[in-house]
Amino acid sequence: MGMSWTTSLDKAIWYAAHQSEFYDLTDLAVYVTTLPVAEIYCRLDHYDHDFIAYPRQAWRVDVPVEEYRLDRPR
Repeated sequence: MGMSWTTSLDKAIWYAAHQSEFYDLTDLAVYVTTLPVAEIYCRLDHYDHDFIAYPRQAWRVDVPVEEYRLDRPR
């Protein structure tokens, strides 16, 4: 379950919408997790605070389809 993570739910929904728009994906999902610092491989902050992590658990967030849009606040 290695994924890129952000601390912002709005940003995670925007990223999913962005991937859908540019790669024609249809099964969009956003996941949340809590994890200790030791499970974070690196932190990037070029545009946002993004993390590369390998969490042991994650939970899918029930996001209404109409919320996956690119005009979300950034």
